[in-house]
Amino acid sequence: MVQNSSGELRACTPDSAAILAVWREGDRVRISARLVRAATDQHMWGDAYDRELRNVLILQNEVARTIAQQVRAKLTPEEHERLSNAREVDPGAYELAIKGRYFWVKRTEESIHRALALFQQAVERDPGYAAAYSGLADCYSSLGFSFDVGSQRPADVQPKAKAAAMKALELDDSLADAYTSLAYVKLNYDWDWPGAGVEFTRSLQLNPGYANGHHWHAHFLLSSGRLSEALAESKRALELDVLSPIMNVHLGWHYLYARQYDRALDQLAKTLELDPNYGLAHWYRGLAYQQKGMYSEALRELGKARNLLKHSPIVEADIGHLHAVSGSTTEAESAIARLKKESARRYVNPFAIALIYIGLGRNDQGFEWLDTAFRERSDMLVYLRVDPRLDSIRSDPRFALLARRVGVPHVSIDRE
Repeated sequence: MVQNSSGELRACTPDSAAILAVWREGDRVRISARLVRAATDQHMWGDAYDRELRNVLILQNEVARTIAQQVRAKLTPEEHERLSNAREVDPGAYELAIKGRYFWVKRTEESIHRALALFQQAVERDPGYAAAYSGLADCYSSLGFSFDVGSQRPADVQPKAKAAAMKALELDDSLADAYTSLAYVKLNYDWDWPGAGVEFTRSLQLNPGYANGHHWHAHFLLSSGRLSEALAESKRALELDVLSPIMNVHLGWHYLYARQYDRALDQLAKTLELDPNYGLAHWYRGLAYQQKGMYSEALRELGKARNLLKHSPIVEADIGHLHAVSGSTTEAESAIARLKKESARRYVNPFAIALIYIGLGRNDQGFEWLDTAFRERSDMLVYLRVDPRLDSIRSDPRFALLARRVGVPHVSIDRE
């Protein structure tokens, strides 16, 4: 599903395209749907739907079922049942959840906390609204995920994310979003690759058009060394949500870990065309420039990320690592001292401090901090086999031992 310049939503098959326009008027929602031939835009069918907002989930399923019939799509019995069994939702809860997703996508600490509050309000208004619980799960995951916000100790938020995802599935076991939410926790906190794979598969079976399902599945594949499959999923996520900054920035992040740094920089530049102040894009550009040995450019981009992401400890640590590998030892040591001091008042991922020591060539201290990261279940350890910043310690027997302890799949890295 993609959005065109007029605000319409378009979903395509090889032969036809369904085009939807949605309006809200007070407590009512209207959907205009039309079906056209993909090659010529010739009109094939059209209809309009008008319902109370509380019936929006039922309306969505009715429109999907009708379009499937018009294009003669063969639905499985399970799909027929799922499209027929939508429940009413409190209009206020639905609106709160929509706003929650809007703020969640911004991926700053402030926006995630705002999204979390909105999803909590949605649950209070409608305790049976499964999608709101999935939203809660994703907010908690972001607070504990180092490449989003990573401001809270994993043990403090990831169990909450898992509980919210499980609650969503208890309420609606056909909700693809909730399987994705659960899969992400199994990957980043449980370090359960087989379990995460099962949940991702279930999510994408239920809703192949769920962009975030493909996005987070790409994380799973990349951490496993399956880079070609991860790239396909990253591109699919972007196709489904082409104007989303997070889907754009994710493809750049993929290229970074696939060691295609010029492609990463090009893709992240496209993200900044959508939003020049998208902190994640500047952050990842800094990491890509660093890998190319362009240290002044890297420092410039990481400095922008530091300001936009409100002095994230992870970004501060990445600046420290940059100083370390570029020979600015005094600045790197100062970064370590600041982060250790900062850890007395807020969570600082031990993996981030380990990286600075590794950049300085002080591997014994680096492995001590990696061991702390293991005990605290740092999500950064999931990417041990593909993180280019760890290349200098890969031949150390302690590295192989750590990878086995984390349980990272031991496969030959597919370089696309």
